[in-house]
Amino acid sequence: MRAPLPLRGIKYLPVTCLALCAMSLPAQSGTYASSAEYQGMLEELHEPAPSPIFLATGTRQLPEQDLKVKVHDTHGRLELKTQSLQITIDRPAATLTLLNLETHASTHASWVFSFAEQRAATPTPVPTATVPPTFTNLTRQQNTWSFSFPSPAGDTTVTLELLHTGMATLSIARPSSSPSLAPAPLTIHIAGADPCFGLGERFYQAALSNTHFDVRPADHSGEPGHNWSYVAIPLVYTPTGLGLYADTVFDTNFNFNDAGSAFNLRVAKTPVTFYLLSAPNPKVILEQYTALTGRPENPPLWTFGPWITALQGRDAVLEEAQRIRSEDIPASALWVFDELDDPNNLGWPFWFSSYYGDPRAFNDTLHDLGYKVLGYVHPYLRERMLPYPTLSPTWQRAVAEKLLVTGVDGLPHGPMFEPVRTGNLDFTNPRTVEWWQEMLTHAARDQAWDGWMEDFGEYVDDGDHLAAGDGTRLSEVYPLLYHKISTRIVQALNPNIVSFSRSGFIGTQQWSPMLWGGDQQHNWTRDLGLPSVVTAGITAGMSGYSTWGPDISSDGPDRELWMRWAEFGALTPVMRDHPWSRPKFSVDLWHDPGTIALFRRYAILHTSLLPYFATYAAEAHRTGVPILRHLVLEYPEDPRAATAEYQYLLGESLLVAPVIEQGAVNRKLYLPKGDWLNYWTGDHLTGGTDVTVPAPLDQIPIFVRAGSILPFKPEKQTATLNWSDPNLLAGPLVWKAYPNKAGDTSTFTLPDGTSATLQTTPAGLRIVGTSPTVRSYEVVTAMDTEPAALQLDNQPLPQQTWRYDPAAHQVHATFAAAGFTLLIQRNP
Repeated sequence: MRAPLPLRGIKYLPVTCLALCAMSLPAQSGTYASSAEYQGMLEELHEPAPSPIFLATGTRQLPEQDLKVKVHDTHGRLELKTQSLQITIDRPAATLTLLNLETHASTHASWVFSFAEQRAATPTPVPTATVPPTFTNLTRQQNTWSFSFPSPAGDTTVTLELLHTGMATLSIARPSSSPSLAPAPLTIHIAGADPCFGLGERFYQAALSNTHFDVRPADHSGEPGHNWSYVAIPLVYTPTGLGLYADTVFDTNFNFNDAGSAFNLRVAKTPVTFYLLSAPNPKVILEQYTALTGRPENPPLWTFGPWITALQGRDAVLEEAQRIRSEDIPASALWVFDELDDPNNLGWPFWFSSYYGDPRAFNDTLHDLGYKVLGYVHPYLRERMLPYPTLSPTWQRAVAEKLLVTGVDGLPHGPMFEPVRTGNLDFTNPRTVEWWQEMLTHAARDQAWDGWMEDFGEYVDDGDHLAAGDGTRLSEVYPLLYHKISTRIVQALNPNIVSFSRSGFIGTQQWSPMLWGGDQQHNWTRDLGLPSVVTAGITAGMSGYSTWGPDISSDGPDRELWMRWAEFGALTPVMRDHPWSRPKFSVDLWHDPGTIALFRRYAILHTSLLPYFATYAAEAHRTGVPILRHLVLEYPEDPRAATAEYQYLLGESLLVAPVIEQGAVNRKLYLPKGDWLNYWTGDHLTGGTDVTVPAPLDQIPIFVRAGSILPFKPEKQTATLNWSDPNLLAGPLVWKAYPNKAGDTSTFTLPDGTSATLQTTPAGLRIVGTSPTVRSYEVVTAMDTEPAALQLDNQPLPQQTWRYDPAAHQVHATFAAAGFTLLIQRNP
């Protein structure tokens, strides 16, 4: 959420909070605070160098016992070689080279690491002799090598351990020093030839060229340039399969050259461990990284239905819920973020709230109408019960029991934009976690919320104090603690609860069922408006976040902008509108018949893609490869794919190019090598070049990889789906075939095992399908003329079960089967 409006600008309306303040619960069996997992996290946080991998997963990476390493040592150069990588330690030059053996022959994929020790500034500089940077004291123990190099406070020790054929760790420790000789942050220079990607969800550009970035979750909303991130990850990698991940809770800073291929990496404190990754391509790098830090969870299927915001009291929300159904707009969930419950820290008070009554009864009514119901939580408390000036009993208890983060003045500290004092919950205090568990249990079990916006998490400063230490070691990791603890608590009650968060750090992709792109301004600017959130979705995926969606910004007067934003939101995994403040004349879903029609059209398209989204969500859970993908993930050997901005792939087969310029009716984009079909027109395009395509106001450019066969839900059923049905992927299914050249074959397999294989032959198309059960099918494909014949399992398909649409040049065939073979014969 954005910073609130001043209180004087809010019209006070009645707000009823029926929940009682959660009672104190001592540590006991069954509380998350008493679990071995949480206690292990606290112990790790007190270590000199806490590992985010362990904090996120509770595991540590062990070396492969039988790893074969070839060693060659000559003339001061030690070469270590596995099947996938080679590391060369050049002692006289004080460099370390990482070479990717799986790609280096054609791409020269290598990084050269050099170490430059710089002294921190002192009031009176002390002249010192320059010591040549050489590696000394090289020793070996099994597949671990240690060496050192000089620094002002003494020798810095470097330990290299080969863990697996494509993975090694580089651990660096420096000696303690007196204050007069305190070393500056450790700086490593890494030089390569290939562009780098990563560093979390970023907003200005996907490439890292000329990027200078502090890796810490932050909210500097409105700051020009947007060189900050809600989700900051110290992971970078190349299209050629080289990766570097810094496993540290302390500050890191990356400073890239103009080409984005070389960078200085500064680390605030040591000891620190870097993971060196080598793989055939960048998708495998993501597999390696998420194997270390955690894979995205596979969310319940209702996540992939449209979410619509409904506000301003029980009567208004119920009226909107009924209207959505009467307008035949698909929607799986309603987001009701203004229903307040101060004792349990639920709801966003900066709204014109109205009466809701009993929360459980209200939520049950919406459940009976077929909706999931989403609320709002955040990790800080307010001194007063806004929008009223009444002192909050919840705040008073938290202060008395020392459950909040405190600032340099010793007082509770949280976001400073609020009109009253705030304090972040201290998730390193077991008593705070017990209390938080009571609050979330009340929301999930007693009030029956199906999820909520799990907002904020970025407002812990270096000078803050928590039970487990100060902000220098806990500010970056605070979002991980917040989301992991929350998810562990609520999913033990209901595994189908979906929270959506904006903050994140290493490993949070496992504990945030859905990530949204935070707050943007309602404009067209590249750094703060619609274009910036397109980049956010692309870059979040590059760091392992899969189920992502933007706000469809509904708080401004620009109708064209709202329509382009809605089109983009529909072509992401989660389609969700957000009328944050609704100023006068703002455009939203209900603005006019044209906005309603456009939202309905794209909500239908989004919902019909449910089987497609679900398939790639399952893949992300298995591999860490996201649903929404930068082109370079699928086309790493195409240099133009690496430079593409403001366009992306959904899975492997759909390419989307949102319109991000005001007044544009055409869209220029890069099509990767291969053959593509315009989703709307069926026009064939050849890739490997820039193309300019029509983009009328109601049409976002979408392209399908030729040769694909893709699953859809029937459009006529999208508004009436039962989103609580665990077998939602069963039932009627549409296969859309996009044939390519003769001889091509492709297969698409759904999570339940249903599959279809498309083969293009000189005579026509052959489609072979399988399913665990009998289901209704419709097969749709383009064909210039009416086909000569259709056969199903070697029998003529009755004429009444198929048709040819001459205007659209499409064949439609309908039948019921489990397994089938359908032949569509072209006319000679």
